[in-house]
Amino acid sequence: MWSKHFDTVFKFNSDKELLFQVWNFNSKTSRDLIGEVETRLSEIMMAPGHCLKLKLTIKGKPGVTRGILKVWGDSVH
Repeated sequence: MWSKHFDTVFKFNSDKELLFQVWNFNSKTSRDLIGEVETRLSEIMMAPGHCLKLKLTIKGKPGVTRGILKVWGDSVH
């Protein structure tokens, strides 16, 4: 379990596509893709509590879930 924070600008008339990838870094030269998920910023911001639970998958392996990624949105003025 970990937490990663990033900032982006959200405009209601200009949505953003987001791709989240989760990697396992075994060493500086070795890494494995755990899973990935695509969503839109509007989906996060419109979700109850601005929290979205997304299933991580591997392309080419439909139906195989590799875990859950929980994404929160917050507005900063």
